[in-house]
Amino acid sequence: MWKALLVMALAAVAVTLMTAAPASASINHASGLLEHPFELVVHLAHNAERMQALEAKFWDVADPSSPGYAAYISREETAAFLAADETHIRRARAWLLTELGARDVRLSASRDVLTATVAGEAALGCEIAPARCVTAGGSALPLLPAVPAELADAVEFVLRRDQRPARPASSGAAATAPERQPSFMGTSPVKAFNNGEPANQRKVYQIPSNFTATGKAYQMVWGPGTFGYSPDDLALFYQYYCPDCDPDLVTYDTPDHGVEGKDNFLEGTLDTQYISAMGRGVRTIVSNTNSSASTEESDGFGAALLDFLGNFTSRPDETMPHLLSMSLGSLGYYACDHMCRDVAAKGRFTYAACEAFLQTQRQVCMFLSAKQQQRIDAALMAIGVRGTTVVAASGDGGSHFSFGEYDEDKPIGAALNEVACAKSWPVFPTSSPYLLAVGGTSWDPDQGGGESSPVAWPGSGGGFSWEYPAPAYSHALVSAYLNGTAGLPAAGSFNPSGRGYPDVAGVAIDIPCCFAGGCSNVGGTSASTPAFGGVLSLVIDYRLHHGLPPLGPVGPRVYDVAARFPGQAFGAVTKGNSKTSCPTGFPAGQGWDPITGNGHPIFPGMIKYLGSDDYLRQL
Repeated sequence: MWKALLVMALAAVAVTLMTAAPASASINHASGLLEHPFELVVHLAHNAERMQALEAKFWDVADPSSPGYAAYISREETAAFLAADETHIRRARAWLLTELGARDVRLSASRDVLTATVAGEAALGCEIAPARCVTAGGSALPLLPAVPAELADAVEFVLRRDQRPARPASSGAAATAPERQPSFMGTSPVKAFNNGEPANQRKVYQIPSNFTATGKAYQMVWGPGTFGYSPDDLALFYQYYCPDCDPDLVTYDTPDHGVEGKDNFLEGTLDTQYISAMGRGVRTIVSNTNSSASTEESDGFGAALLDFLGNFTSRPDETMPHLLSMSLGSLGYYACDHMCRDVAAKGRFTYAACEAFLQTQRQVCMFLSAKQQQRIDAALMAIGVRGTTVVAASGDGGSHFSFGEYDEDKPIGAALNEVACAKSWPVFPTSSPYLLAVGGTSWDPDQGGGESSPVAWPGSGGGFSWEYPAPAYSHALVSAYLNGTAGLPAAGSFNPSGRGYPDVAGVAIDIPCCFAGGCSNVGGTSASTPAFGGVLSLVIDYRLHHGLPPLGPVGPRVYDVAARFPGQAFGAVTKGNSKTSCPTGFPAGQGWDPITGNGHPIFPGMIKYLGSDDYLRQL
């Protein structure tokens, strides 16, 4: 999502976990149904009391003042919170077996997801009883079984995984990769003024030039669709920008390796290069769990993210990454829903027309419902109690957009711009309180910045959630901003009692990246997030090397350190504004602000106050 300077327009509008029939499928032309097996993924309802207990456990392990701080739990212990009621499991299993003729029904290790294989769309019984089936996004295909009313208490979502086209069986990667075209960027390293190459970032953040991880920590980047990286491009990047980085420390953990030259492939390339170069010596896992184009731009993404996180919670303890970096996301469901309500209220366009238009926009509205986001939050909590730190990009559209304004030449685009500028519209998943949101800074002198005096990057996403209340640990710093900053947006245009984001920031412009055989400067919070994640992974590795547990859900600790030791672990950014093309936005402040959070990394302080627990023992 977040690549304001690296945009390649695609047109994917399907909404399930597939977009078209795989090469091995056939279509029954009499019925129009696909005749090939596919998987149904049934997300079972969570128990409300156990969800409350899970959230309590999450904040217990995250709060540095809690006796349970960093007391992470195992996969089996986490499953006890997530597990669906046994009656729900039995009823949903019976529905799959008897009504849909499913086979190979499997229950996840977390006991809240059933996966089953269905022979084909005819097995859903759509021709016999059309009400038994639903379509996604208004498309005629693919079909999903409608959840029977009597299972409404037991089943929250049904997703669909179709077979992927088989890879050619010949001689390996070279046979499947597209031909690499000569690069328009050139094959020499980019040396832009004040650029954010890894060595320069390490210098500015005061990371010693010889500091490397000891090999104890794991970090991961994830994305769906065409997400991936090229080992050749990684080698080129290391040659120019990180000659002592080891490409053997970077591996895939899934069979899907993306598609070179496509949008999310560039995302995966940027993520992989910067998390591994900034987290030098940390083992890096690249994961693409769904290669369908519907997950790339439209609300198929939310299904893919939920599917990934649901599986992530079930990873064996020994394969759990210590840090997960996610650069992809969009406006949250609340934002998209209320923007279309506001557009419809003006009388020129219907809600449905607004919703349909937004689905044609690149990575703007990629979540189906508030319930889907709640399910994602549950997975983030489950990941946190197992000791994984999650960082996510805050977006590239300031306080109002995913990227930038809508097409003014289209009347509905102009109407949406008016609505977008009237309020602050948060993005997801970065506005969730169960992760660390990363914004962007600029060293560009044309924007008033420099290495020693960064400013807020104008596109850095930030604001206040309409859905999540402000976590208690953030109250003091956020209140200081709200009470001590002039020029805030008008009352009613944002929720001052909501969760403020981002939490931290890193340089987001003039970032050299190597792809398609050459190197060029790119930017966005897609760049700052994996870089900040790599720095955190160094801190986590330092902790593990010294016999301490990983950082896990680090938000409360970050705010505690920023409040107790201002300017020592995070450098405040005091200039900039999140308004982008709108009349108003949030100005940067003297401490935390909703454009760069608590500021950029200062590594010696991070090692002192995050890499060690000494100061906690003195409290």
